[in-house]
Amino acid sequence: MELRQLRTFEAVVRHRTVTDAAVALELSPSSVSEQVRTLERSLGVALFERTPKGMRLTGAGERLLSWTGRLLDQAEQARREVTGQARALRLGALETIAATHVPGVLTRLAARRRDREAIPVTNHGRPPGTHRPDTEVPATPSTSHNEPLPVSRPDAEVRVTAGTSRDERLLVSRPDAEVQVTPGTSRDDLLAAVATERLDAALLLDAGDALGDLGFAAPPAPLTFVDVGTVPLALVAAPGHLLTASAHVVPGDLAGERLLVNVPACSFWMAADRIIGPGPERVRAGSVAVMRAWAEQGLGLALLPEFAVSDSLKNGTLIRLPLTTPDLSLRLVWRSDREDLPGLRDLLYAASA
Repeated sequence: MELRQLRTFEAVVRHRTVTDAAVALELSPSSVSEQVRTLERSLGVALFERTPKGMRLTGAGERLLSWTGRLLDQAEQARREVTGQARALRLGALETIAATHVPGVLTRLAARRRDREAIPVTNHGRPPGTHRPDTEVPATPSTSHNEPLPVSRPDAEVRVTAGTSRDERLLVSRPDAEVQVTPGTSRDDLLAAVATERLDAALLLDAGDALGDLGFAAPPAPLTFVDVGTVPLALVAAPGHLLTASAHVVPGDLAGERLLVNVPACSFWMAADRIIGPGPERVRAGSVAVMRAWAEQGLGLALLPEFAVSDSLKNGTLIRLPLTTPDLSLRLVWRSDREDLPGLRDLLYAASA
């Protein structure tokens, strides 16, 4: 069982077809297929069922997947330790969040590391004259863990690896820290990657006191989280819509309206289900940008994050309807059994600042 075979196996699982995995790995489909078959022969079990809709994991494949992230992660850690390189933290984020929230997190993370290195540290990580670790994290609201993380170690760097998709990444290097940011369009994929240790943490949108209270199912893994911010929502319509003249709007007023949405798994569709209910007709438009553009053209209402419509509200191409809309939570999720990862504590502080 070779590391390159495990990487290929993981890519096939993630992309669901040999062809797409081959594109991501920059290999030929025949090479990907041969590596998978060689891995199956070495283990003496079938890892995939070949179906017309793609590759589906067998029971043995599911068991191997639970090990793959850890094995590849340990190999990467060993390589970095041997070569004297710092370990990269792997942060996933929904694409919208990656564009609007992650840059500030990375800037604060780099600043925090510089500040920490400028402070003389004694007494197991406590700066002189203090009574608590300078890196202590407040108790985290969580489904499985509420203890502070251990004191962070100084051997994590920040390298930004980002792009328009999980396979197209632009490397931006910094000498003082390293975080590999992987934008994604699917919250379920991000959570699965954290659960299987292909990511160390993920930023996503949720609501309520437990992971998944927005309306999605969390994977069966020891996941914990901390809410690091809020994302206000706005129900918007084009100027001239009848409801723009109302002093107050309640969900019942929206019956029979057209509500622009993306897909049922979208955080904003789920938020609409919680806040508005089933009254409006759902009209699938597409991404946040498409929903905003359609709403500006009067094709329907849209429930979107404030940051996505702030310019439209300022220039008058959209009007905010006076409906009470609870904020969504910006939630950082990680595995509770991997809290000793170098740099994770600093990432929590940077995300929470």
